[in-house]
Amino acid sequence: MLSIRLAKITFGILIVGIVGCSELEACQTSQCEADAKITAQVRDRIEKSSAALGLINVGTEDGIVYLHGPVDTSVESSVIESLAHVPGVKEVVNDLYLR
Repeated sequence: MLSIRLAKITFGILIVGIVGCSELEACQTSQCEADAKITAQVRDRIEKSSAALGLINVGTEDGIVYLHGPVDTSVESSVIESLAHVPGVKEVVNDLYLR
């Protein structure tokens, strides 16, 4: 059980670490700029909800939003996933897991 959870955490960190354009990167393409805008909007929506943004990693690549981090309930996971559907999002990959 622990090894599966560790694998999920590692996978999520890798995905969030390698995908998307962060605000710290200089975007060179319109898609990169759009991805950065989507990521910022999703983070803002999560921050304004009751969810703890600091624990949820958000990354966007080619309009696909990747969510990774711990949540307390499956309902919280669903709420956070629904918050990630902002204009320009093609798909949301929900890799949130129960604590």
